[in-house]
Amino acid sequence: MRLPPLNAVRAFDAVARLGSVRAAAEELAVTPAAVSQQLRVLEAHLGIALTQRRGRGLVLTDPGRSWHGEVARHLRAIAEAAERLRPGRRVVHVTVVQSFGSRWLLPRLPAFTAREPAIEVRIDASPVLADFARDPFDLAIREGRGAYPDAETVRLFVLEFFPVATPAVARALRRRDGTLDWSRARLLHELTYDYWPDWIAAAGLAEVDVARGLFFSHTMLALDAASDGQGIALAPPCMAERELARGTLAVVDPRGYAPGTGIWLAWPRRGLRTLSPAATAFRDWVIEEAQAAARSAPPPPRKRAGARR
Repeated sequence: MRLPPLNAVRAFDAVARLGSVRAAAEELAVTPAAVSQQLRVLEAHLGIALTQRRGRGLVLTDPGRSWHGEVARHLRAIAEAAERLRPGRRVVHVTVVQSFGSRWLLPRLPAFTAREPAIEVRIDASPVLADFARDPFDLAIREGRGAYPDAETVRLFVLEFFPVATPAVARALRRRDGTLDWSRARLLHELTYDYWPDWIAAAGLAEVDVARGLFFSHTMLALDAASDGQGIALAPPCMAERELARGTLAVVDPRGYAPGTGIWLAWPRRGLRTLSPAATAFRDWVIEEAQAAARSAPPPPRKRAGARR
């Protein structure tokens, strides 16, 4: 396996990012002719056209666009690995599933930065499972069952989903006899993990049309809509802890649904890569915060719908 000329790869990356040979030349402190020459060298090495002329500009071909995605990721990984080695620089790079990152981790970050002001935290929001053998991440926080290759893991939370809405929405569903009229409910669905069909089936609510409602790409959006009074979201308490504590959201029905998943913290297994002191400090802090949150959280309602899958 032969590496392509690395100076040519840098020139190609700059052209792909900046959209012109002239801008790439300015960034690399060389002449435009030198950048054009590096592109020709790289295309000759690969045997394929990476760029093409369009008017006065330069655009990537389909193979060039696809390859640049890989090139950019690996160049970024090299740069971040170098940053971690730099004396006196303490950096931790964390990838976290979007909704949990937004609703649980980010509000707590000021406490960590106050405790460890010399550590620079870099957060990447992504649902894609980190590959610790290739990706630059020190830690990953994921929703699932904890089976992550090349990783050591600890479960932060067991996930159980409850219907939550504003007190006004909850009151509007309540009949005079105290029961809930679920036929009038607008369900707020989360498309990736939509547990409403399971919750409805386990609760035995035949009058609910589970296919109707509003649909969102992330739990955080469904919870934002619930907080705005637009309907009922299905969420674990750890995702809605601020609203539940303030009373802006309330559990509408005490029956929960537990799909057998959790929020997991993962890091490279022993022998693959050694965690830096900064990453170790952040890992230990996240675990402490999760344990403290679990201790301080009010007990969940007693009824439970149970897992069906």
